[in-house]
Order: sequence, then C-alpha cells, then structure tokens
Amino acid sequence: MLDLHRGRRNQLLRQALLGKLPCLLRERELPCRRWQKYDKAFACAWLDHEYVVVGTKCNKLLLANILTCELREVAPPPAPLRQPRSSEAPVEGQGFGNCGIHAVALNPDAQLLATGGANPNDCQVHRVRLVGQSNGGAPALAPVQTLVGHDDWVFGIAWITERHLVTGSRDRTVRLWCTDADSGRPNTQPLVTQHEKRDKVRDVQYNQTLGRIASLVTSGSVHLWDPHLRLARTVKLTVEREVVCMAMSDGLVAVGSQSHVSLVDPRCQAPVQDVASLDTDHGVRSLCFLDHLLSCGTGRGRVSFYDLRASAWMDLDPEPDAPQRASGCGGGARRSRGFQQLGPGWLCQTDPVYMEHFMGQEVFNACYAHAWDPTCTKLLCVGGPLAYGLRGSYMALWE
Repeated sequence: MLDLHRGRRNQLLRQALLGKLPCLLRERELPCRRWQKYDKAFACAWLDHEYVVVGTKCNKLLLANILTCELREVAPPPAPLRQPRSSEAPVEGQGFGNCGIHAVALNPDAQLLATGGANPNDCQVHRVRLVGQSNGGAPALAPVQTLVGHDDWVFGIAWITERHLVTGSRDRTVRLWCTDADSGRPNTQPLVTQHEKRDKVRDVQYNQTLGRIASLVTSGSVHLWDPHLRLARTVKLTVEREVVCMAMSDGLVAVGSQSHVSLVDPRCQAPVQDVASLDTDHGVRSLCFLDHLLSCGTGRGRVSFYDLRASAWMDLDPEPDAPQRASGCGGGARRSRGFQQLGPGWLCQTDPVYMEHFMGQEVFNACYAHAWDPTCTKLLCVGGPLAYGLRGSYMALWE
C-alpha cells in the first residue's frame, strides 16, 4: 500500500513539474558558427544525457557533446558499388546535390542507430557502443549496414524490434527490414514493401503499446499497419495542406500541417481534433509527445506546448523584468505568451540568395526537429533557415 501511495505521489509530482517546465526552459545555443560547413540540421536524437546525434541537409551524421560542444562526423556503413534501384520510378532530385538526413532513430535497447544515408535514398545502421563513458569517453558509432532499395529520399524511420525497422520514402513505399548487425554487407532485400498509389510518404512512427505502425502520406491520410505491414485502418485528415511531420503516443497520433496539428485516435476512423497552430504562415515542422504535453516546432522558429488535458496551448508569460532580445539574424532568443522563440544560430550572409532576396530582413530558423533528453527536463532543438537556397544552421539546448 505504501508503494502505491508513493507511486501516486511521484506521478502527481511529475505532472506538476511538467506543467511548469516549458515556462522554465532557457536557451543555450551550440556554436554553429564554428561548424559552418554543415548546412541545416534536419533530425536529432539523444544517445545519453551528454551526447546527441544530428543529421544535416548536406547528408552528414554528426556526434555532438552538448557540454563541451565537441563535434565530429560519423562515417557511413559501406554501400554497394552499383546500387540496385527499381526501374519503375526515376530518382527525384538527382543532380541537385544532397537533400539531407531527415530521420534518426534508436532501437528499443539503444544498441543500434538507424539514420538516413550518405545517399539520401538509403537507410544506414550503426552500432552504438557506450563503453568507456564512465571515464569520460564518447560513445562509439560503428557502421553496420546500409539498407538499399528506395528510389527516392527516405523521410521516416521507426524501429519495431531490436532488429526490425520500417522506412518511408518519397518513392511512395513503406518498407519493413531486418538488419543483420554482424554481416557488414548491404541489405537490398526488404521483408515487406507496401506501395502507395499516388502519395509520397512523409513520415513513419511505431508505438509498441498500440502495436501499430503509422505512415503519413502527402494526400493527407494516416495509414495504420500491424508490425507485419498489414493495413489495419486509414484515417483521412480534414486538414491536408503540407502534412510533413508526425508523432505517436500510447493513445494518439499527432500530425503537423501548414496551419494545424491534427490529433488522431488510432482506434477511430476520423480525427479527434484539429488544433490551430500558433504559426499559421510557416507550418508545423516537428512534433514530440511528453506525457500530456505535445511540443510543436514551426517554420518560424517557434516551439509551443499543447496541454492535452486542458485541450489548450500553454501560456508562457515572459518574466516581467526580463529583457526581450530580437530573434532571427540580430540577437538571441525570446519568449512570448504562447511559444519559445529560437535564437539566431548561424546564417550565411554571403550567398547570392541571401544578398538578392533577404538582406536586411529578419530570418528565422525553422525547428526541423526536437527531442527530450532521457531525464525529460532538457529539450534539444535543431534546424536552420526555412527558405530554399539559404544556408545556415541552428542547434540549441533548452534547459
């Protein structure tokens, strides 16, 4: 009985702390100006309380220490000399340079890391070794295998078991893979491939409690699959414009679009609720669940928090005596009533696109990805300028 009371008290304490946490967060930017060869951070994940991995637009996988701000590139696994591709669909974007690593995901036992590949149509797998960290050593990421088969950019990755994962791509397919961490050879044979008729896949997620895979397609639908990629249900969204990101909890799927966050109950045939975003002009770019909080990163560099219990965006009143610093190119971060504003990061102001179209204007960093640390008290946000053609990057710890 005492344990039950203690558990209930800890739960209430956690909920009370979560209710205040978004208002207490303060930004500490990582020195992106020192890392100017890396353009736009598209994806991120925590390896432990100190190290994070970040995927960039220039198709580099980076390992960063958030305390010392040390950064290094992670070598990709070997890929076939001749990569087999389907002849049915041409590779979009070839000849236009790299398009980025759009997804990173740790498997359930945190021993394997799957990311977008050096070739943006591939998924690459690394073994995570944490040996030596007690002596101050960094985790080691050893290349394991490249999963080859998509004909277009990989946008989503989700682990099902310690060895099985799904990938979603612009080539209109969702694929189920079994990775062999011991072979070292590229894997060109997915276990299952499901084809969308007309729609590109923007994201995939998996929830073990529900036992469901969710895939988001550009026509504005969420497909729900069992772990063997057998279709269980399709939910048509009422808000369809620019659906680009998704998050999944034990009871809800959240989808971000141009102007809304749509909440979907996987057990129902229709969306539960459409919540107007606090940034209706630049779109929702990243979503993340933390208990009853849903954090939302937007194209205008705003991070807001939706309280699922209250069915409302949290009010983040700025401190009355705290100075408000401008965001964008000119200064640090600021808070407003409903959101935290990302700071300036690094922006290349010598590129022709900036000089011809954006000089003298305020440029915001889109929050392309964000993730809570293992203690659920620190938020890593990464991104870069939203406009096509602008070079820059943003990485910061909110704590």
